[in-house]
Amino acid sequence: MFNTLGFDNVEDQGDEIVMDCKYCGDTKKNFQANIKKGVYHCWVCNVSGKVTDLLISSLDMSTIDASRLLANPLGDIEDVIEDLDIIDKALNQGSRSLSLKRYEDGRFYWRTRGFSKRTIKHYRLMYDSRRERATIPVIQNNMVVAVIGRAIDDDRRPKYLKLRPKGKGTWDKSDVLFGSDSVIGIYDDVYVVEGPLDCVNLYEIGIPNAIALLGKSITWKQIIRLSTSFSTAHIMLDNDTYGKEATPNIAERLWQYMNVDIVKYRGHDPGELDDQGDIVRFRRFVPKI
Repeated sequence: MFNTLGFDNVEDQGDEIVMDCKYCGDTKKNFQANIKKGVYHCWVCNVSGKVTDLLISSLDMSTIDASRLLANPLGDIEDVIEDLDIIDKALNQGSRSLSLKRYEDGRFYWRTRGFSKRTIKHYRLMYDSRRERATIPVIQNNMVVAVIGRAIDDDRRPKYLKLRPKGKGTWDKSDVLFGSDSVIGIYDDVYVVEGPLDCVNLYEIGIPNAIALLGKSITWKQIIRLSTSFSTAHIMLDNDTYGKEATPNIAERLWQYMNVDIVKYRGHDPGELDDQGDIVRFRRFVPKI
């Protein structure tokens, strides 16, 4: 739930959930939300209030819906994961049965977005008919650790839902690199982007060696995985203000352990690139002394 609201490094501690503060930029998990009491507070910038009010203002939802979401802040994706297993089995057996309906619905949506059948199958892109969202499974070590649901209607809020398996606690994305299963051990260099759709689009235009940080920050666990798996990282965050501010910070942290390039490209984000010709140049990163 809090990942959906834009918070990073969310950690479940029972009645309390701690995370980095998106308001003041604190990265030491000083933002605390007490689910039992329904209140939140940042011990750095002192922003505080009711969690339901935060949901209502951020997600444009009713008080009733906010209360329901607060009662189950970790979400439930068991049905989606079950569908992934069914679809995998059906595809491997060449079946065209009704068990493939969500896959077929998802393929139709993703095809309208311009993605090929090859890309859709590679990332196991589907459709969750119960939530009416296109789904992107987050897979690491051959396990589905989460499912990201994207609203088909761009006006629907929240645009993205980040859901976890029931009973598995909060989704700790601190050591997750989206797309890593298909690139680690295969490529020597890697493109580092923010979101899953950036990865998906780069694959579509012929750049298969991309991973997503699932945000604009990088954790120590992610640094270890990247630096021990690749020799060079091509940093390719969004071209907005926040992406441009985060790029040198991430580059400097990675530079201590591997070669780092800053990628200049045309467009707002890697998810909008039409072909590799939109990539202008690579600049080797050297920290300022």
